[in-house]
Amino acid sequence: MSVIIGVAGTKQSGKSSLCKYLASCFNAILFNARAKEKNKQEVILSKILQHENGEVIFEPGYEFPLYCDILGGSVKGNVKVYSFADTLKEFCINVMGLKQEQCYGTDEQKNSYTDLVWDNLPHNIKVYYSDKTIETIYEENGRKSRYEVPIERSGFMTGREVMQVFGTDVMRNMWDGAIWAKATIRAIKKDNYPFALISDLRFKSEADLLLSQPDSYLIYLQRKLFNDHHPSEVDLVDYDFTKWGNRLLKIDNTDKEISEKNAEALNFLKQIISY
Repeated sequence: MSVIIGVAGTKQSGKSSLCKYLASCFNAILFNARAKEKNKQEVILSKILQHENGEVIFEPGYEFPLYCDILGGSVKGNVKVYSFADTLKEFCINVMGLKQEQCYGTDEQKNSYTDLVWDNLPHNIKVYYSDKTIETIYEENGRKSRYEVPIERSGFMTGREVMQVFGTDVMRNMWDGAIWAKATIRAIKKDNYPFALISDLRFKSEADLLLSQPDSYLIYLQRKLFNDHHPSEVDLVDYDFTKWGNRLLKIDNTDKEISEKNAEALNFLKQIISY
């Protein structure tokens, strides 16, 4: 049975980079356990660093003979990073025709236009995502009232908009609030890695599903860079994290360096696996 850590937070809060760092540290911890049995040199975990761009490296000047084995990911069968959005993104690429970079690329690439249009969607979705209004005058018994009516979205959708609408407004809201999370949990159980990381937890239902699994934990990153009101960005704001006790770590990384955030998470990891 896998030990699972989910990482939650809004977009660009540092979820993916933290998963890369923890995956490297977990592989190093496993290596150290084996090295200790054979009286071999062990990796100094504090020497594992991370650039702001997410690249994981050793501290300059620190030489370790198995650099590639530990940080290059060639220690097979120990750890895997998952994303709740992977199944959604693969569907959008393989079935809906989005480009790879529109699902996995930079913000600019995700915000590029696809061949899909708003016009074919139900009225309530087009109005919900409205970015324009028109003033309407209502007159009754000689009294006039003015109010703004949202104009239905029309035209081409961006890659991000397709993923938000199909992933949340269609599949989650119309079918199952945890549909993508359930697919990921099934994949984790099937793969059966000793250690699994989930890099994009965003909803209460996902947190509940994750933490209903044995040996599961959650790290919540509180940094918020954007004022985005989409449900995928605000659903966890009023979530009761306290009910999970020591299975949860909240990190307020608003003003923290990436090294400070990582240090807190590494300490949590050590407690989980009794390092």
